[in-house]
Amino acid sequence: MGQRKLIVGVVAGALLGALAMQLDKDARNYTKNSLRKVKNCSSELLQNPAESVQKLRVNVDKLNRNITVGAENTLNALEQVETTLDRLLNKN
Repeated sequence: MGQRKLIVGVVAGALLGALAMQLDKDARNYTKNSLRKVKNCSSELLQNPAESVQKLRVNVDKLNRNITVGAENTLNALEQVETTLDRLLNKN
């Protein structure tokens, strides 16, 4: 029961905040432009779902490659630090 009241309160607060924000002209324009972009993207997704899935796969593959390269670079840097520390400690 308490969780439901919390969720209702958060949603109501968000809606009231969004409505109050619309009193500002710049905020209204930003909202209009954002909604227009969302509409264009969603209509493109609905018209070409296979192409959208393919684009998503390509982007996920790129992200995976970037993460892999970053992890490899991090491991190489850590190995270099370890080697340097070993050299410094063995000199003493």
